[in-house]
Amino acid sequence: MDNDRLLETIKKSPHRGDQQDSSTKLKQQQQSPQRAALPSLLGQPALSDHEHHQHHLAHRFNSKDEFASGYLAACTSIVLLFPLNKIIFRQILDGISVRQAMAQLRSEGLQHAYRGMLPPLLQKSTSYSIMFGSQHEYYMHLMNSSLGRSTLSFNTRKHMFTGIAGGLAGLTEATLTPFERVQALLQMQQFHTKYKNTWSVFESVFTTYGLRELYRGYSIICLRNSLSNVLFFMCRGDMKSLMPVTTSRWRNAGYDFITGGLLGAFISTLFYPINVLKSHMQARVGGKYLSLRETFWMIFEIRERRWPQMYKGIGSNFTRALLAWGITNATYELILMAFKQRHEHANFTTSYDHDPEKLFDEDDDQGPPKSPSKAKS
Repeated sequence: MDNDRLLETIKKSPHRGDQQDSSTKLKQQQQSPQRAALPSLLGQPALSDHEHHQHHLAHRFNSKDEFASGYLAACTSIVLLFPLNKIIFRQILDGISVRQAMAQLRSEGLQHAYRGMLPPLLQKSTSYSIMFGSQHEYYMHLMNSSLGRSTLSFNTRKHMFTGIAGGLAGLTEATLTPFERVQALLQMQQFHTKYKNTWSVFESVFTTYGLRELYRGYSIICLRNSLSNVLFFMCRGDMKSLMPVTTSRWRNAGYDFITGGLLGAFISTLFYPINVLKSHMQARVGGKYLSLRETFWMIFEIRERRWPQMYKGIGSNFTRALLAWGITNATYELILMAFKQRHEHANFTTSYDHDPEKLFDEDDDQGPPKSPSKAKS
């Protein structure tokens, strides 16, 4: 009888369950050391088998879909808005009005309207693909490397990593400077007879001046890309959260157009003087490599030391950026949603979401909450 009571007391002991749980957890950690080394940002237990598997599936699909969606969205925007972009480029370079720039294009004929589109189609589409895709990759790497190591608050880590990843993505984009360089030369009227097409520019410039000439303006492009990407990725979700909640796909796309367009137009306007300097740096072939300071003072003198002249063409630029970023952001979200639905239909995963922040959901102790754009779609 005493033995039975003793056994019953041991079974009811609260420490017995804890000892079993501890031994079970230790055994799981020994069997899967990688998973045991991945505690959540908030210090919670390691991911389960299913969560760990789901995490890597989502990471794999996210990377592929982010790159593809950025590429297709950029192609759509470039084809629709290239003539407007050429008008703005003429205004920046020559300091002329919209009417004068349009008159130049009309005098050159329709056959030159899309001249020089191949470089931006190659460069911009690849650049946007890198921007969205590599930002996600950098973000994921930063989040994973900080697991269990950071003492910063959740929101601080989220915004800090989003901004850092955006800046790194901008620097990665800058490797495509030669395409932007070739586009600048093809859009200039004085080079219409000298260079026939994209490949003739590459061949002529590289053969005559070397690879360095194709990277003229690289430093200022790094500055522009990194800063603008930091602002875009840090503000994009916050702006979308101000939009009304909707379950309609097309109304949600409209909100993406508005938020992406307004944010893109603001950033483009903010960095407009940098684009003016970049265009003038890349407008010359051969000769001295001017610094940022030398280029600024040269243009400032040409424009009679008047600040309003430095913003010549900013109205058209605002319109172009509003449309370009609106189209890009809305198309990007629609394509990404289509990828998500395709994966879900194929039963790759039951809870996949393209937003990298979803992988670290605060509600289930795994990080950043789902972004507003996905919560409303």
